[in-house]
Order: sequence, then structure tokens, then C-alpha cells
Amino acid sequence: MEFSVTALNEMEENLNSTLCSILKETRVQTVEDLNPTVLANKLNKNTLAKIVVDLAILMHNNISVCKSAAAKIDELKSRVLVDQKTVIECQQKQLESVKTAVKTEIRSWSDIVRTNVSLAPSPTTEVIKNVVRNTVEQSDRNRSFIIYGAAEDEEKTPENILTDVLFDLNKQVDSVQRPKVVAVRRIGIQKQDASIARPIKVTLTNPDEVKSVLSRSNLLKKSPEEYFRKLYLAPDRTLEERREHQKLVCEVKRRIESEPEKYHYIKNKRVLSVDRTLSASDNNRGSE
Repeated sequence: MEFSVTALNEMEENLNSTLCSILKETRVQTVEDLNPTVLANKLNKNTLAKIVVDLAILMHNNISVCKSAAAKIDELKSRVLVDQKTVIECQQKQLESVKTAVKTEIRSWSDIVRTNVSLAPSPTTEVIKNVVRNTVEQSDRNRSFIIYGAAEDEEKTPENILTDVLFDLNKQVDSVQRPKVVAVRRIGIQKQDASIARPIKVTLTNPDEVKSVLSRSNLLKKSPEEYFRKLYLAPDRTLEERREHQKLVCEVKRRIESEPEKYHYIKNKRVLSVDRTLSASDNNRGSE
């Protein structure tokens, strides 16, 4: 199987389908409930044999995709090396051109500028790397959001927490399709103080799915369960963006104290205020 985004999505769907089939056959709710005793008591030999064969096929296909991905990475590395070599050669040619012009005759600086105006310096390898790195990071941030306030519990993995959050959001809105999740993990260094939980970074397949989740995140505050009311969903911001957002949060707090009769909120990187009688129409803003 060739490596591609489509192949990865198909692999994820097949894995989820097989996992759901196993949970259904064993009549358990989560993977954590599976154990040898459950499999032995609830599955006959034929069913267990079919599950083993399905898993073997999935593993084989997964290995194939991984090998293809490795080959693709090597190919991309080779292309980058060729591009770097081309950039270096262009820079050397430009340098030789300037040296030749100086040696041939004494020219005024204006003449040299006119002669080499078409030889604008090419970006350095480091500049290219920075541009690519920033582009990749921004793309990753656009496809991600952060969950704050989720306590670190050995019995509840980040994947479990995300599943619970999406379930709570979706049960409050009809006909909402669960987004495709690429990755879920805790970020940052774990503190000795267990009460300080690291945030959870969730990466989806595209920015539109992130916007859809964040647009409904305010529903957590209306959840009948206190656990969800303590959670907060936000975009995956850079350090500078977090600092700017914190300034806006401080401004909201200041206005709440000085103008308690109004409703204050953040939208489009600005602090807005409206009469509380009008704030009901803004209940579906989502996280800013």
C-alpha cells in the first residue's frame, strides 16, 4: 500500500472498524475492559480466529504504509539536498560575477548596482529552512486545539478525555459528525504538584473541523456534569499569541469590575461589550 493521506485515513478507518467489531463481539464499552478472560469467555474459536486474521491483515498493511512513508521521506530528503546544492551554486555564480566586474574596471557604486540589479541574492539555506519550518508549524496549529483543565489521571488517558468531551458536545447538538483525530497528547513538562494538569493537544485532519469543535466548546459550560464545566477549549496559539490573548483576558476582567452591568467577551482579537439583555444572542460564539 502506497503512503498517502488517503492511505492513512483508510488505515485509521479500518483500525477503528476492527476495534468496534471486537468491542461489539465481546460486549464491552472500552479497550480498557478487554482482557484474556473476557476474550476466552465471550468469543468462540471461529470468531476469535477471524479477529486474529483481521488484525494480521491490518498489521501487514500498516507495515507496508510505514515502509512507503520511509521511502517517501528519503525521496524528499534527496530533493532538499538537490535544492540546497542549486542555491549554493547560484550564490557562487553571483559572487564570481561581482568579482569579475570589480577586476575588469573601476566602476562607481551606482554602475555596480545597475549591473547586478537582476542578480538579487537568493535566500540562504537557513532562510529556506525557517520558512518551511514556520509553514509546517502554522499548518499544524491550524489543525489543532488545546484542552485545558483536564486532570491527569492514570485511569483516563488523553484519548479517553477527548472521546468524553466530543461525546458531551455532540449529545447537545443533533447530527454532528465526530471529527477525524490525527493525534492526542499531553504537552509540557509534568509538574510535581498533581493539581496542575498539563494541557492536551488535539490534532485533527483539517482546520474546518477544529473551527467546528471550537464553535461548540461553550456548550461545555452548560453541561449537566461538573467535570465538563471545568474544561476549556482554545486554539493552538504560539507563545506570542498566548501573551496577546492573556492581555485581552485581563482587559475583560477589568471591564467586568468597572462595568458589571454589561456582558464582556473576546472576538476577533478584540474585547467587546454589550448590554446583558443582548448577550443571549451571542451564546454560540465558541472559544476565542
